[in-house]
Amino acid sequence: MPLNRIHVRIFEGGVGMSVLVCFEDKGSYGFFYYESRDHQDCKRILLDWLQVQRIEALSEYRISGINRRADIYFHYQEQAYAFEVQLSHISSSVFNERTRDYEQAGIIPYWIGHGELKSRSHKIPFNILDECYIRHAPVPHAFYIDTVKESLFIRHSFAYEKHKSVRVTDTNGMHGLVMDDLKNPVRAIGKAVFFDEEAKRKWLQTTRYKRTKRYLTLNMGERFVLKLLQSYGQNLNYFPSICRVPLRNQFILRTHPEIWQTWFLLKVVMGEAGLNGTLSLCTAVNRLKEAVYIGVIQVREINNTMHRNASLAALAEEYLGWLVWIGVLTTRRSSIYCMKNRVNVRKTLETLLMDDEYVVNEVSFYLECRKE
Repeated sequence: MPLNRIHVRIFEGGVGMSVLVCFEDKGSYGFFYYESRDHQDCKRILLDWLQVQRIEALSEYRISGINRRADIYFHYQEQAYAFEVQLSHISSSVFNERTRDYEQAGIIPYWIGHGELKSRSHKIPFNILDECYIRHAPVPHAFYIDTVKESLFIRHSFAYEKHKSVRVTDTNGMHGLVMDDLKNPVRAIGKAVFFDEEAKRKWLQTTRYKRTKRYLTLNMGERFVLKLLQSYGQNLNYFPSICRVPLRNQFILRTHPEIWQTWFLLKVVMGEAGLNGTLSLCTAVNRLKEAVYIGVIQVREINNTMHRNASLAALAEEYLGWLVWIGVLTTRRSSIYCMKNRVNVRKTLETLLMDDEYVVNEVSFYLECRKE
């Protein structure tokens, strides 16, 4: 018998029988022994993709020093990279440990998922595994493989839908992605529309629903914001129209946009800038962190904790930029904001609905402008 011949016994629980399967070599049974078919297909597509670009890569390469076996390992422009195809659940601690191990060894890791490439923005369930894939710079984005179309693509423009789902946009470039697109995804994302007409229609529909929704129970954030609105003679249905903006970094929160943005506007912006005349980005970020700490704002379980504070800072800066755009604030100098026009919170439902129609178009302009 050849030394590399492998015997594997399969037990079929449904009929109580076992079958002995023989494989002539380890390579022929690898997919069966410890990897799913989707995992094998993803690796094959990635290896073919690298080969087309004349990039030599190794599969299941054991990296000395960190005791890690990369799904795919290669060098590009004198930099080491590792592709990790992760299709099953992974805990925060394991993800952080593996990422740190690669980075400490001077290797840039890319976590890649399995998904369906679609031509229009669409809604997807958003779980802990999806959070693993996201790279937060220069813009939030993630890499997926469609095994049917055999295509590597970028998933980006994450927009909050519900605390368990997000709206996303996919792109694989005009002529397919290349390695430089992974290093600089903005090249491939280009002019992709983030807040398209379908998203506008959905935003208005959902906003109208929230203006007539009956709250039977309240969570901590809703109770806190209700007290703020009651000081203006309003309830949770009467949040300002500028406080439900689908920001690019909103997906990191579980709290609904109209709750945390109303809190941020009334407590932080109108509180700090209204009393002191100015508001620094640093102060705004610290107030946001404090709200997260006491539970007013709920943050998703971001696996890569190294990016959590940076993501909260990006979220605060993005919303402050929106308030500058809409004319509430003005910038005195970098990261320092001044109150320009106070927001009138005491509005009727009819006025708020008209404001919503105006704001939805301004949001579209603002989000597209930030891509430049």
